[in-house]
Amino acid sequence: PRYLPDLDRALEWAEQRILAGSAVEAIDLGCFEQMQDYLSAGQLSVLQSYLEERQVDAGELLARQGDESDELFFMETCAGSAYIDTAHGETHRVRQSARGTIFGELGFYLGIPRTATVRTDGPGTVFVLTREALERLQTEQPEIAAGFHYYMANLLSERLMFTTRTLRAVLM
Repeated sequence: PRYLPDLDRALEWAEQRILAGSAVEAIDLGCFEQMQDYLSAGQLSVLQSYLEERQVDAGELLARQGDESDELFFMETCAGSAYIDTAHGETHRVRQSARGTIFGELGFYLGIPRTATVRTDGPGTVFVLTREALERLQTEQPEIAAGFHYYMANLLSERLMFTTRTLRAVLM
């Protein structure tokens, strides 16, 4: 038998084995490829000029729960995981995501402290949008900012729908 450190890791192991034998093709698009329905190639290039590009290693801390939410993370070529610390001093991974995921949107848009800690799962490229850069984008390139916000509204709506389905499945 195989023993894993916690239920999360056991479920992840089982999911990976199921998906490996499945004919389902994984969606493997970077953040900017996913935005192509909202912004033109030229607009995406301008948006990227407002972002800071960072090369990261596995396990690198991007955000710490409780800290100020002044950056939005675009996991362009690497995966990441979000962790929540409980009042009892335990840490639980609540989300694992592949490349192409955006982290930090909740606190960033609501102006509240980070709701989770985010670490990279592997090496790669992360693009960072700071609050100041977003404000400049909105002033200097309002059409691009509007397209970006429209994309983010759709992304947040999809995540809310996923959370609702998950809660429904757990509570039924």
